[in-house]
Amino acid sequence: MSEHPTNLNERDKVFAGINPDVAEGGALNIAKAEAAGATVASPGISATQPGDPVSLTPTVPIKLDVEPVIPKEVLDQPPITANDISQQLLANQQQQQQFTQNFIDERKALQEQTLEAVKPSEEEIGLITDLNDINQITREIRSSFRAGIDKIKGGGAVASVAMGKMRELENQVNRRLEALALSQGPLVDRLNTLQSAREVKLT
Repeated sequence: MSEHPTNLNERDKVFAGINPDVAEGGALNIAKAEAAGATVASPGISATQPGDPVSLTPTVPIKLDVEPVIPKEVLDQPPITANDISQQLLANQQQQQQFTQNFIDERKALQEQTLEAVKPSEEEIGLITDLNDINQITREIRSSFRAGIDKIKGGGAVASVAMGKMRELENQVNRRLEALALSQGPLVDRLNTLQSAREVKLT
C-alpha cells in the first residue's frame, strides 16, 4: 500500500491528460508532472505562464443574517391612518396661525407703546401753548414798538422831544420783553425735562 493517497484530488485533476502517470498516484504524480516540465497549480489558483496578466479575486464581505429587533411598544402602536395625518396637518396649521397672530399682537402692542412714548403729555402740551403765547406777545410788542417809532418821527415834534419819546418807548418795550423772557425761562426748563424723560422711555 502506497503512503500517498491514490484518489484524484483537485490538485491532481489539473494535471490529468498531461502525462498518463499523472492521472494516478496523488502527490507522487504531481512530482512526476513537475519533473516532466508541466506547470503545477495550487488549489483555487489558476495556472499562469510568464507574461500572463494576474487577476485578483475580490474579497466578498461577510454579512451576518441577523433579523432587526423592533421594540414591542412600536409594534403595539396602532397604524397611522389618513385621518390621523389630516388631523396632524390641521393642528400644525392652527399652531402656525396662532403663532402669526401672537406676533402681530406683540408688534401692535409695541407700536402703541412707542406712539404713547412719543406722544407729548398734557403738561408738555400746556407748556408748549404757553411758550407759543409768549412768542406771539413778543412779536406784537416789537411790531408795536416800530409803529410807535414811526408815529413819533412823523409827528413833527422837535428833534430833541422826539428823541426823548423814542427812548421812553424803547425802555417800556425792553421792560416788557425782559419780563416775558423771565417768565419764559422756567417754562422752557420744565419742557426740556419732560421731553428728556419721554426720550428715555424710547431707549
